[in-house]
Amino acid sequence: DVADVAIRGLERADAPLAWWRFEETTGTVAHDEIGGHDATYAGAPVLGVPGIAGGRGVSLGGASRPHATTTNTDVRFPGQLPFTIEVWVTARSLKDYGRIAGTEIPNGAGWYLGADPDGTKLWFELNANGTYTRQLMWPGTLSPMRFQHIVIVYDGATASMWLDGARVASTPSKDSAPDV
Repeated sequence: DVADVAIRGLERADAPLAWWRFEETTGTVAHDEIGGHDATYAGAPVLGVPGIAGGRGVSLGGASRPHATTTNTDVRFPGQLPFTIEVWVTARSLKDYGRIAGTEIPNGAGWYLGADPDGTKLWFELNANGTYTRQLMWPGTLSPMRFQHIVIVYDGATASMWLDGARVASTPSKDSAPDV
């Protein structure tokens, strides 16, 4: 498919550290297309759902809080280490603090990309050992009918949120993330 080839080319051009396409239809492993950062599915996600550009995806919604986890230390981004998170999502329901991506340790410390309990505000937040700091918020509503491209960029001094190619929020940030 031409669209899938184009997306693969764009994603690889960014030289990502890891890239999970979540195209598995069975099993418990979310394979990293770049290599070395495979994740483990938990909480009964639904694999093989329709994905972007005619591909497959994974549904991570539901009461069992399905997710995919990797323990590879390369993706921790502690302190003020710069990072970019890039995701394509269809937000059928982002209620109950729906998390899209994040890092965390058992006490909850880490960073999160998700939505508020009512599912209407997209946010990026840092929990530095119990102190929550809302870094970025977009008050719009994600579409449940189409895929949307979300990018969070942190360069060590500024955090920015992009939605479908447009910057929707940006703020200076010198907060340090815990090594989770």
